[in-house]
Amino acid sequence: MGTSSASIRCQFLLVFGDSLLQPQYSVFGTVGEPGLRALEEVAAAGDDGSSPLGGGRPLIPMRIVAVG
Repeated sequence: MGTSSASIRCQFLLVFGDSLLQPQYSVFGTVGEPGLRALEEVAAAGDDGSSPLGGGRPLIPMRIVAVG
């Protein structure tokens, strides 16, 4: 198994609402109440529609500064 710059990056996805998570992805934790309120605010602002499955990048940026 080789490595490439694409395989050594860390990526994750915050899913808002129901989603069909593809089998190559794993569920990693849940979002607490304060984080859920922030996620709802970002979702309410909309997305750019860039995903062919629906949705896309949020129109307002969100930065995760701590995981706990």
